[in-house]
Amino acid sequence: MALRLSSALFTLLLILAAVYLKNVVLHLTTNPLWQQHPGKAMHPKFLASVLVASAAGSASASASVNAVEVGNESVLNANLTRDVVPIPVHSHNDYWRTTPLLSALSYGLTSVEADVWLINGTLFVGHDRGALDVEKTFANLYIDPLVQLLENINQNAGEFEATGWNGVFSMDNTRSLQLLVDLKTDGPETWPYVLQALEPLRERGWLTNYNGSAVTNGAVTVVGTGNTPLQQVIAQNSTRDAFFDAPLASLNATFTPAVSPLASTNWAKAVGWNGIRDISQKQRHAIRDQVATAHAAGLKVRYWGYPNWPVWARDNIWKVLVEEGVDWLNVDDLSGIAEF
Repeated sequence: MALRLSSALFTLLLILAAVYLKNVVLHLTTNPLWQQHPGKAMHPKFLASVLVASAAGSASASASVNAVEVGNESVLNANLTRDVVPIPVHSHNDYWRTTPLLSALSYGLTSVEADVWLINGTLFVGHDRGALDVEKTFANLYIDPLVQLLENINQNAGEFEATGWNGVFSMDNTRSLQLLVDLKTDGPETWPYVLQALEPLRERGWLTNYNGSAVTNGAVTVVGTGNTPLQQVIAQNSTRDAFFDAPLASLNATFTPAVSPLASTNWAKAVGWNGIRDISQKQRHAIRDQVATAHAAGLKVRYWGYPNWPVWARDNIWKVLVEEGVDWLNVDDLSGIAEF
């Protein structure tokens, strides 16, 4: 009888172990870190760190990024961008991802977007009011993880780097990460709260800034869009460390690199091509003219609002944008851009 019980217990333990291992493998193989770095699959530090990132993704999306100890080395999300080649791609609606910010960085995206709502003195992140969550704040999803990631990367930067800082990508450590903040609530009321929220990055010297005569790059370049009040941005003429997303379709002398490193517009209104048939010469010239105008002013270009389906049509649009010198591809599909 005891032998039968022991055998049954042993069988049960084997089943539980198999289920546990299946879940572990599922977490690993579906994690973007694993998919991007399959060659590191059996490295113990990499395995441990991917598990941390997977756990973070399956937990609340608002949880701050936590450093874990692997041996004597502090690892922050598998040194998320250690071997990642940065690409000029913008993570549109980034906050919808399983792990906002970090998923995009793991694919090498160098620009991310947060839709921000000011509610009772707190900045929340979400596509609309119905999607807001008390734990999905601007600080939790973006500022705190950025601070922790950059602190990990910049432990000795002051001693060895000419800039005094390292950016988030070790493959190009002088590359600034663009943080596009889309204000959804009243601009003049919300903007001061955004500036206040940036203080942890500001006090560490990690924000790109304008001192009245020159722009100095930092690890993070903040650009306001949506309801961002242009006049409040311009008013910071000697202490500006947050900039304005210029209107690509109506640029004027106001929009210099000291005010607007970026110019954007709606693809449907500016061009209107759906990627299915061949693009017309008129549509191609519309892109070319806007890109030339922005580049002459020293601004980079982004189009938003083009179709994501069918995928082959979307890829046709991406191809034309690259051909015409558009600086940022606006992307929702991370795996799609990785295969492009």
